[in-house]
Amino acid sequence: MFNLLKKKLSTDIRISKIFMHDDFLCVKPQKGNFDMIYRAGMSVNWNKDLKCLYYTHDNADNEVKIETIKKAVNNEYGVNLFTDEKTKRLV
Repeated sequence: MFNLLKKKLSTDIRISKIFMHDDFLCVKPQKGNFDMIYRAGMSVNWNKDLKCLYYTHDNADNEVKIETIKKAVNNEYGVNLFTDEKTKRLV
């Protein structure tokens, strides 16, 4: 029941850009502040200056990192990050 309720309350936010910064894969949501994402315990953090999420380990390929970031945001905030044709992929 809780998962069903969570799905109904989830928000969709487009990923505006995927890029590298200081050797970290970064995902920039179109909107939002995810400064408490570290609580998800999934090696994902928030860069408040760049307003992006980043994956803190280099032990996976980029697609796995992106999916891990999306899963952490969904688990911690109930937000569904998604890409579309407007997403700038610089990696």
